[in-house]
Amino acid sequence: MKIVAHQVESPIDAYDLAALHEVIGDTLSYPLPDTRLSCYLTDNGVPHKADRMVSHLGARVSTCAAHEEAAAKTAKEYYDLHGA
Repeated sequence: MKIVAHQVESPIDAYDLAALHEVIGDTLSYPLPDTRLSCYLTDNGVPHKADRMVSHLGARVSTCAAHEEAAAKTAKEYYDLHGA
């Protein structure tokens, strides 16, 4: 099952993120400028920089563009198991 992550501007805070989910959809992707977060997947065991965050109803996963679809699936699975 493919999950579509709607591209949005970076939210200001958790309230802004919740409002974006309410208006745009369950799964969002937004840029992470100047972050020290790593992508949740590695390249052969070597971590690399995340340049975006994927949120499924508030359950968030840091990722890079190459892993965005997998991150959307992971965020949804996390939300389905644990809630936000």
